[in-house]
This record gives sequence, C-alpha cells and structure tokens, in this order.
Amino acid sequence: MKARSVFILSFIAALSAGCSNVRVIDHAGGQNYYNGAFEYATLDGTIKTFVAGSPFGAPNVAFARAVTSAMNGATFGRDVRFVEAPRNSEKNGFHIVTVFNGIHPFTVWDICENAGAIASRPLTATTSMYGVFCQGSFPISYSSGYVDGLTGPSDPRFRELVRAVALAMIPGYDDQNSSGGEANR
Repeated sequence: MKARSVFILSFIAALSAGCSNVRVIDHAGGQNYYNGAFEYATLDGTIKTFVAGSPFGAPNVAFARAVTSAMNGATFGRDVRFVEAPRNSEKNGFHIVTVFNGIHPFTVWDICENAGAIASRPLTATTSMYGVFCQGSFPISYSSGYVDGLTGPSDPRFRELVRAVALAMIPGYDDQNSSGGEANR
C-alpha cells in the first residue's frame, strides 16, 4: 500500500472515530513492526489474545470473549480469529495483549511480559484500552484508545473502540513492498 493510501485510510478512520467520540492513538513511530509479521504470526488463521482488566464488572471470561469477538474482522488482510487465551509465555510465541483501564505507570514491555499484574480500574467516566502485538515479552506494535460514557460491552461504541485499537495496532500488509520499503521486482 502506498503511503498516500495509508494516509487516506488513516484520515478516514480518524474522521469516523471522531464522530463516535472514540479516540485512538496510533503509536506508529519507533515501533518494531515489520511488514508481514502479523501474517506470519497468524498462519493458522488465529492468534492468542489475553485480555487484562474488566471495567464493566462482568466476569473476565465473558468480557474477554466480548473483546475477541469485537476484534474478529477488524484488521486488514485475511480473516484472523482472535482467540481468548492466557498470556502466551512461549519464549518467541506471538500473541495480542489488551489492557482495559490500566492504572499507570506501565509500559508496553510490562503489558507483553505480565499484563495480569497491571492494576485496572472498574468502570469510570472514560474507558481506556491498550492493545499490544507481542512476540514473547517483546512488543512489536501497539496502539491505545479511549471513549467516554460507555455503558457496557453491548454499547456500540465499545465495539468501535476495540476494532479501532486493533486496526491501529496491526498495520495493513503491503505485499508489493518489502519490509525495507523498496518495491519487489
């Protein structure tokens, strides 16, 4: 995908997110993502996803299922099924980790290494979400977002938040360019 197309898609996503009051921060600069990393990690069509925090008081299993269900189909490329699972502790295992209403200070390294130890708040006026694509304890790419006044996981803006963070976390795959940005010929 050309830089112009990425800019246009980002602009459209920002406009649509702005209309719903869902705000997403795409932390594209300085990340360790390489072109095709997510596609490689999901060769079997799935990716383990650990959900930390449950801001709506629902049991974490039900909330994790709501999160992964909302993430399904949110990324570009082939269909990938996000599967709720404990944090993948394999040394080089790929996984997604999300943290809802995490209490700072914490880093994306903390999220990949031990998200279960990050304290979180119950439902507040603003619900925040961090999404990190990890390989073992190494963060590959990440994004975050927040929205005010959510009523629960059935609120349509909850789904928008989860999908927007997932989309910003996993850049679109461009099979026309190598990871160095040079065209393959």
